[in-house]
Amino acid sequence: TTDTMAFIRLRKGSPDDAAMRAEEAARLFLDLGASPKAAQSLDLAASAWEAAGDEARASETRSRARALV
Repeated sequence: TTDTMAFIRLRKGSPDDAAMRAEEAARLFLDLGASPKAAQSLDLAASAWEAAGDEARASETRSRARALV
């Protein structure tokens, strides 16, 4: 699934790609009404943005995750 691919991309050193995949996973989970899973995907995206050095985007993404739970 998309969130698994995001996790793998982050572990393999591609944080930008990981963040984009994790945000896509969150959108898909929201479309399915699975807010807790969407929040987990957004947390992963935030971690990936941090790894990419984009603290502002990481913070915004974490805020979006918190709003879902």
